[in-house]
Amino acid sequence: RQFTRRPTDMAVSLRVPGDRRTREMTGQGRLIDLSEGGAALRSDIPAAVGAEIEVTIQGELLAGRVVETRDGVI
Repeated sequence: RQFTRRPTDMAVSLRVPGDRRTREMTGQGRLIDLSEGGAALRSDIPAAVGAEIEVTIQGELLAGRVVETRDGVI
């Protein structure tokens, strides 16, 4: 990895906007690590690789894209 991952444990809200093929999904999760280049989130939302995602952390809305999924971690 290019950037060092920093372990953390914070509550987050997630939103995966829907499109013509999928419905919008929302839920809660935990931020489990963070770096300058990305983050890992534990959630029950089944977001697919490539999906656009919105994450709210401590009131701040951040947008991103899912690049990997594994065992409930996106």
